[in-house]
Amino acid sequence: MLFNKGAEVIFGYRAEEIIGKSLNILLPKQFRAGHTALVREFAQSLTVARYMGERQEIEGVRKSGETFPAEASISRLNLGTQNILTVMLRDITGRKQAQEALAASERKYRGLYKDTPVMLHSIDRQGKLLSVSNQWLKTLGFERDEVLGKKSTDFLTEESREYAQTVVLPEFFKVGYCIDVPFQMVKKDGAVIDVLLSATSEKNEEGEVVRSLAVITDITEGKRIENALRESEQQLREFNEKAVLGIFRLNPAGEILYANPALAKIFGYESVEELLKHKARDLFDNPDDRQAMMANLEETGHADGLEVCMRRKDGKQFWMQGHYRLARDPAGIPMWVEGIIYDITERKHSEKKLLEAYNRLRETQDQLIQTEKTAAIGRLAFGIAHEIRNPLAIILKGVESLKNNLQKKDNLSEGSIQRIKHCVDRINNI
Repeated sequence: MLFNKGAEVIFGYRAEEIIGKSLNILLPKQFRAGHTALVREFAQSLTVARYMGERQEIEGVRKSGETFPAEASISRLNLGTQNILTVMLRDITGRKQAQEALAASERKYRGLYKDTPVMLHSIDRQGKLLSVSNQWLKTLGFERDEVLGKKSTDFLTEESREYAQTVVLPEFFKVGYCIDVPFQMVKKDGAVIDVLLSATSEKNEEGEVVRSLAVITDITEGKRIENALRESEQQLREFNEKAVLGIFRLNPAGEILYANPALAKIFGYESVEELLKHKARDLFDNPDDRQAMMANLEETGHADGLEVCMRRKDGKQFWMQGHYRLARDPAGIPMWVEGIIYDITERKHSEKKLLEAYNRLRETQDQLIQTEKTAAIGRLAFGIAHEIRNPLAIILKGVESLKNNLQKKDNLSEGSIQRIKHCVDRINNI
């Protein structure tokens, strides 16, 4: 019996420990009887060599009692009346562990592939689906057996299918990858979703693509929001372009970043482009007004209803009223000033005329009041005079009667009558 160094390493026995003993000592107990019968059968057959383990996996037992997987072959050498059997055995523990690790990795990969919460699919060189993730099925509403083996393009809209077949797939099988290709996919219920597809490939030894791994992102909601935002921006742009109010944005240096046509018209310029050649300070009648406005914005961040005298392209002054806001970045640094303004020159002129008319009205009213006062005093005086003159007339008449009937006329009586008449005349002349 021969037991070489390789066998010593594999089984843990020294040659002198094993030579002369039954070969069964190197086999697990459950295989010993069957192994003996197989060896006997092989020795009596005409076969000169055989791979062991064709029917089932074989195992060996080390001196420590540890079992290990193995592969072996047995050959026979006939020396006349004696058959020499030679077994060549290899410990495949490492390979088995690698195979098991690979199988576990594949199971894990398949699990991750199926359960990852994104849409995944793989196709072969014919474009047929080899595998899809659960999220792919959930998003499109299919069962796995309804899609595997079908072409991936079967689940695209007609326009996307043509694009994939004529442009994307030929390029993909040529270079082995694609990034963020926009497609529209059709769900089982007929609904259409927007997606972005990125894919890489597995290649054979000749460098040919044999399998793909595609990641598909559903961007339907994002597209809806993008379209809504685009429509909103378009509506805002149209509003700005058609607005009668001046709308602008300028940076802290006073450079005009944006102006709508109404603003150019307010300042008397032929176009927005002509207006943008000027800085904000060129538009103020008094540069100090701009500095005051900027100081106010720096302090409060906004200014509402501010009235400022401006200057048109032709040099004429006009009044404007506006609402302004100072925008800052996250660090608090001013980025731009934006605002809405409108020409209030006519209103200011109307206000001035109204104030002048009001002042004239006040003057006329004061004059009327004074005239009324004078007339009232006259009426009062006339009334008083009337009330006084009637009794005076009676008094004067009585004095005349007294004078005529006086029996004895003397200087004293005459003097008294004359004084009474004089006082009555004075009263009548008031």
